[in-house]
Amino acid sequence: MNYKTLKTVFLLLFVCCIAPNFHAQFYLKPLIKFAINNKTKYHTYTTSYTKDDRTIMIVPMIHLNKPEFYEKRKELLDSLKMEGYTIFYEGLNNENTTAEEKEIIYRKFRKLTHSNLMSFKDEKNKKDKILNIKGYVYQNDVAHGVDPKTDFNCDLSVKEIIQTYEKNYGEIELTECDIKTPMTDKYKCSKKDKNVYYLLVYNYRNAHLFKSVSESNIKKIAVVYGEAHTYRFSADLTNSGWKYVHRKFIY
Repeated sequence: MNYKTLKTVFLLLFVCCIAPNFHAQFYLKPLIKFAINNKTKYHTYTTSYTKDDRTIMIVPMIHLNKPEFYEKRKELLDSLKMEGYTIFYEGLNNENTTAEEKEIIYRKFRKLTHSNLMSFKDEKNKKDKILNIKGYVYQNDVAHGVDPKTDFNCDLSVKEIIQTYEKNYGEIELTECDIKTPMTDKYKCSKKDKNVYYLLVYNYRNAHLFKSVSESNIKKIAVVYGEAHTYRFSADLTNSGWKYVHRKFIY
């Protein structure tokens, strides 16, 4: 058993067997930090694909990390822009959504995913308080190379996600518990359905990303998306005739 595996086993044993009598932050935060650091070291490589005269480079992101991670991402994306790449980035937007619509849409999204879409660093966010880790910052709170004014948001809005779901499965009905539970609190009104969660958080958005890139006429695209989305996207590229070129570790 190597050191990395041994450390993971120890932390899991600590969480399950040793630490139940302590507050969660004292034993879960080290495990979260280890997971982030491990993913950063072994899974944050860029991957390039070509098809005809087009090139796509996938630049995976981790939404919570150390400041230096985002500094290096910014350096990379700045250099790619200088080479003529257009940035296609992840980001649930709320354009053309009124405050009243947003209130309902966000509560519907929370009902299905148990996610409140708040920053990990927001002091009002009680649900994700465990992710407020010293020395780590939230991606959107720091410069990381993406400029919403000039780069292309290649994501769905929360409104579009909910509309797609309701078109296929019917209207989402909010209960009294859904309405009265503050968005800052942990959601306890229903049991989380993992299949529905993955449908909304990954499947719809992954399909939209692939469609947008496939239909684009831009020759050089850098796709800046959460690391968990990139595996499906890579498979979609390969299955549609894109040729894998190379992989490069950048951290």
